[in-house]
Amino acid sequence: MLRRCWRLGASGAELIQAAKQAVGTANVPVGAVSVMQKVGSVVVDIRNKTDFEAGTLPDAIHCSRSFLEFQFPKLPEVQQNGLDGHYLLLCKSGGRATLATQTLQDLGYTNVKWIDGGYMAWEKENANK
Repeated sequence: MLRRCWRLGASGAELIQAAKQAVGTANVPVGAVSVMQKVGSVVVDIRNKTDFEAGTLPDAIHCSRSFLEFQFPKLPEVQQNGLDGHYLLLCKSGGRATLATQTLQDLGYTNVKWIDGGYMAWEKENANK
């Protein structure tokens, strides 16, 4: 069942806030990502291909937000893990990943979370490592 929590003319910030309310506590602190990957979570970078190729998290796979509904189910990792696989979505700062989390949950994926603060937060935390 698709949830929609937006109104006509809503701003991007309003859409993100509504998505956060709809998906609840589906965010992951950037510091927990590597631990979650070790236990099987798949990081999916939803930024555009140019941004992904310029730098992303270790072992992240790519699926542009623009084609998420069409490409995500075709990813080998998603085909292997299915609707119950653990997926961590990454964008630049967390906004698009929040919206994408809601979309994938609406499509039946049960363990989807977004990385809080996105790639910017990960870069900042890992700048001196």
